Amino acid sequence: IPLLVRYFTLRASAALQLNEAEQAIKAAEKGLKYVKGKPEFKAEQFQLQLRLIQALLMQGKNQLVLSQLDSLLEATEPFNNPSMTAELLLVKAQAYRDNREYDISMAAMMSSLEVAKQADDQVLLKRISSNLGAVLLNLNGFDKAELLLEQSYLFFKQRKMSFNQLLVKMDIAELAKKRGQDKKAIQ
Repeated sequence: IPLLVRYFTLRASAALQLNEAEQAIKAAEKGLKYVKGKPEFKAEQFQLQLRLIQALLMQGKNQLVLSQLDSLLEATEPFNNPSMTAELLLVKAQAYRDNREYDISMAAMMSSLEVAKQADDQVLLKRISSNLGAVLLNLNGFDKAELLLEQSYLFFKQRKMSFNQLLVKMDIAELAKKRGQDKKAIQ
């Protein structure tokens, strides 16, 4: 069972990276069947639930996602896992951002950033920073957004994390476009 659970967790994660929400949902649901009612797989259950929530967010089911995230945050609290909590808060911030509730998204991002600092997970910190830069773009905080996005871009480039690098580059292009720097936006 542990290998199957790990397989479905990785499969759901890979499907999310490939923007295949339907495949991620199927994998997460299959994995959740194996961990249901088994306390020794609590961490895996939380990971699978998070992947399911991320896939639902991709499908635009933001209201459903927000209520599920609140429940999951409450369930994970006793385990005192800063990385998981920061990841959940990041997804919550993304859901608010997708709803165009930028102020609430910003608050969730800042909470996520604070919790992630406790985990000392540099990749997670930079993912949060790049998402924070994207939210600042919508709040017209261009200078701070540029700084966060450029730092995140360099971090992902050094680590050859091309998917994250591409996402940040798109936000940098949007920033340039909003500033009227069309040539820079096209680059």
